[in-house]
Amino acid sequence: MTRTSAAILGTLLLLFQSAAVLSQSRRQPQPQLMSYSYDVTSPLLKGVPRDTLICANYPPAPKVTAVDEVDGPINRVTFSEEVSEGPFLNSNLILRQWSATDASGNTAEAYQFIVVRKPYSVAAISAPDQPLSVDSEVAVLAAISHSGNLNKGARANVTWTWAWGDGTESEGNFTDHQVAGSHTYEHAGTYMISLRYEDECGSAVFPYQHKLTIGESSPTADTSPLNQQP
Repeated sequence: MTRTSAAILGTLLLLFQSAAVLSQSRRQPQPQLMSYSYDVTSPLLKGVPRDTLICANYPPAPKVTAVDEVDGPINRVTFSEEVSEGPFLNSNLILRQWSATDASGNTAEAYQFIVVRKPYSVAAISAPDQPLSVDSEVAVLAAISHSGNLNKGARANVTWTWAWGDGTESEGNFTDHQVAGSHTYEHAGTYMISLRYEDECGSAVFPYQHKLTIGESSPTADTSPLNQQP
């Protein structure tokens, strides 16, 4: 074998070896790039009430649910409640808390503060002493008592309503421990009027009622020219 032939044969052998290595490397599994996503979003609490209320009565706790973007509905919503002395005289402060945690450990929390004070009471309802008649405005006044302090926010978000006993109602005007109202009756008769209030937690009707007797309208003199005496 000549020196040239030996060189050509060596070159071919190197080519075959390189091709074999390349083929072997192609048959081996290639590393895969893995992607991961992390849930960092807290669940959403639904049905959470207003954060602060001033109520005359103890309001029941609403049902709060939770849903997560990844896990969907969450079956367990934790609820806790603490009662302590309130900011007004003879009042209580209620702290409510709701919380829910998803499968990734993200937690959502919501709070509600409620001031519960003793309810109002009606001391008396007064009406004019003179005879009352239809088509004339009747003005009434209710004296209101309260075990708390009306001058420090206890009147917040309270609506007063008069029920006139004839199927109609009108809003009362509350000033300085009194609720005023007025009404005009269309028919004579006896009517039982009552007063109720409504705060952010609901309404309450006072058991105190007042009876009004409405007579027919008073006759008026005919002053037309035909009936005037010379």
